[in-house]
Amino acid sequence: MVRAWLADLRLHYIDGPLAATARITGLTLVTRNTADVARTGFALLDPFEPQT
Repeated sequence: MVRAWLADLRLHYIDGPLAATARITGLTLVTRNTADVARTGFALLDPFEPQT
């Protein structure tokens, strides 16, 4: 199931396992590369951006 989900998103080979782990565990994905993984649709956090 997760493999099909990742294949549809066509994420980079590094971003894919990170996104899958966040999806399965329900955690926030902490990455500086939010542009590439934003289309996953779940919570992202860029630790280098100011928080509002």
